[in-house]
Amino acid sequence: MRLEAADLMDPRLVCVATITRVIGRLLRVHFDGWEDEYDQWLDCQSPDIYPVRMV
Repeated sequence: MRLEAADLMDPRLVCVATITRVIGRLLRVHFDGWEDEYDQWLDCQSPDIYPVRMV
C-alpha cells in the first residue's frame, strides 16, 4: 500500500512511501527513492501518515 508520510526527523518533509511490513498496529514505512536505513515504524493511526493525493 502506498501513502504519504512525514519524516519523523524533519516533519516538514512529506514523501510518498510504501508500507513494507505490518505488525499489529505498527507499519514499517519505506520512503520511495530513499535507502532502507531511513525506514520508520509508525502507528497505523499516526497523524504523520496521509492517503496519497491524486492530482
